[in-house]
Amino acid sequence: MPQDNNNIAEQAISPELSADEKILWCGQPCDGFQFSALNVMTLPFGIALSGVGAFLGLSAWQTLITRPSVTYPSFSGLLPVIVIGIGFITAGLLLIGGMFYLDRYWRRNTYYAVTNQRIIVITKWLATNVLTLALQQIPLVTLTTRSNGSGNIVFGSTITGTIGSTNYTPPSFDKIDDARKVSNVILDAQLQVGKQQ
Repeated sequence: MPQDNNNIAEQAISPELSADEKILWCGQPCDGFQFSALNVMTLPFGIALSGVGAFLGLSAWQTLITRPSVTYPSFSGLLPVIVIGIGFITAGLLLIGGMFYLDRYWRRNTYYAVTNQRIIVITKWLATNVLTLALQQIPLVTLTTRSNGSGNIVFGSTITGTIGSTNYTPPSFDKIDDARKVSNVILDAQLQVGKQQ
């Protein structure tokens, strides 16, 4: 990860640190447009909505050109169909392309850190959310890497479930560079905490 991103992450993390806490690693998810599971789910719906919108718009236009007085008396009669068609196309395009921008925005406003005491995940959307996990309380660290060395580190079971009536997904470092190196930093920090107890 470029040094500039590390500096940005460090500036975001530093206000959350206690007096005797030290950053062992900090960073952000990989930047750029990336294909994710969210895109896999939204892409078919986006294509379908855009197709329906295009069909409505073209049908209305063809009706206006070829037989304006048979189905609708004038353009004003076709206007609702055209507006609905444009709405469907817009919603479809947002689902197709908008999720890439949303995912990129989320990654640019997410900061990760491993300190000598805990794991920190900060997300800045409308408000700043800080999630922390004490190193000695992490039940399981699951590492998934890609061929380029980037990957995910999940703190807890990778099986999502339900606690009460709320869906639960374990905290994680998503799409980080050098995921194996970061995982080793976490494991070393856990060992050090264990020796101190």
